[in-house]
Amino acid sequence: MDDQAVVWMVPLVQGSSEEHRGVLTLEAPDLVFTDRRDTERLAIPLADIRKAKRVRGSPIMVLTLGDGPARREVAFYFAPPPPLKSQPRPLDRPRLAPFGGVRDADKTTKKVMRTNVSYLHQANASKKAEIESWLKAIREARRV
Repeated sequence: MDDQAVVWMVPLVQGSSEEHRGVLTLEAPDLVFTDRRDTERLAIPLADIRKAKRVRGSPIMVLTLGDGPARREVAFYFAPPPPLKSQPRPLDRPRLAPFGGVRDADKTTKKVMRTNVSYLHQANASKKAEIESWLKAIREARRV
């Protein structure tokens, strides 16, 4: 495992799509994320990590923090995350289809989703070993 990794942190909160680019380091007893924009440091105590996993087929590591009502999840993308929402374009409005029907406006959204999944799957190939080594290091550091 490298001493640090460039990642994008995305808090998994419903209705939020904010992402922060920064550097992830393991500085026992904390996992530290340093934001690139304002160099703000977020220290996540290893004792607060309940679960650490890699999302299969993607370059994403998800941490579950805390218990009960204080439980929250945060994702670390080891490759730039694709847009979480499709970008509206003038051509995305419903159009008349043959025989008087209306074309499905969601086709563009589905296409964006397929493109995003394909991108994440491709990025996974080069990042899988790195993410697995981070997970191993986090689990080992939690045991100490």
